[in-house]
Amino acid sequence: MLVLDVSASMNVRDVEPDRLRRTQTEVAEFLKRTSHARIGIILYTSQAHLLVPLTDDLDSLHYYLKLIGDIQLPVAGSRPAE
Repeated sequence: MLVLDVSASMNVRDVEPDRLRRTQTEVAEFLKRTSHARIGIILYTSQAHLLVPLTDDLDSLHYYLKLIGDIQLPVAGSRPAE
């Protein structure tokens, strides 16, 4: 499972173009190097939200990865332990 922070802090531009887009790029590169594995995606702010359950469908993973910046989660924040 890939667990990705999608809190507001991911919009900071201390890396190009910003943390969220950089993460999307890195995960996409990871997926290109992966074969025959089941991978899922969990997004979190202050709570975890399953985006993609475990799958070997890399096309679906790439599709949902592109949508991450547009998804509105019901709970904001960046403290997953609380």
